[in-house]
Amino acid sequence: MTDTLAHDGRDDDWVQRAQAGDRKAFSDLVRRHQKSVYRYLLRMLGSHDEAMEQAQEASAATVGTTTL
Repeated sequence: MTDTLAHDGRDDDWVQRAQAGDRKAFSDLVRRHQKSVYRYLLRMLGSHDEAMEQAQEASAATVGTTTL
């Protein structure tokens, strides 16, 4: 496998690599979805500060559930 995975619209390869302990794949997954999560939270919460805080908490919670 290469260091960088193709952006084919699917996360299957990234998830498998992250689950296998590949920290870069996990980081790429987080980075790939970070803006979408923030935008969703901004629409739901209506506050930039609150959306940023919740997005950070979601990222931290995700890190806490991995076996990296």
